[in-house]
Amino acid sequence: MDRAHLAELNAFMMIAHHLSFRRAATDLSVTPSALSHSLRLLEEQLAIRLVNRTTRSVSLTEAGKRLYDQLTPAFQGIRTAVEDLNTFREAPIGTIRLNASRLALREVLIPLMAAFTRENEHIKFEVKADDLVTSVVGEGFHPGVRFRELVGGDM
Repeated sequence: MDRAHLAELNAFMMIAHHLSFRRAATDLSVTPSALSHSLRLLEEQLAIRLVNRTTRSVSLTEAGKRLYDQLTPAFQGIRTAVEDLNTFREAPIGTIRLNASRLALREVLIPLMAAFTRENEHIKFEVKADDLVTSVVGEGFHPGVRFRELVGGDM
């Protein structure tokens, strides 16, 4: 299903929720005629009527009711997933995978990490300390700290 289908399904979901083209159009910030066009396209693509409409009322057909009932949990899941992203906007969050030499870690990074985590409580560090030539990217680390002679040729 492509993006256009999702937009048309979203239009249908709003119409079905409000049982009103005008209120659905207001929620979606489009005109009622644009919404009507989207619904007409969806009904043509599916080759089935989803909504009965008159000048005064909107009601779902049996097929429209079934589609609405089946899509409601999926659209709620999408809304929840998108709203969950707000946690990333409020403050930095996540894990930084760090690979560093023992000396760099002890002398420089640990004091910096302590100050950083006090200011960014939702950031966690996963640290691997070794003095080997390591492929930082290949092993899934974000930054790597090494003395110049221990930096791999591809780094």
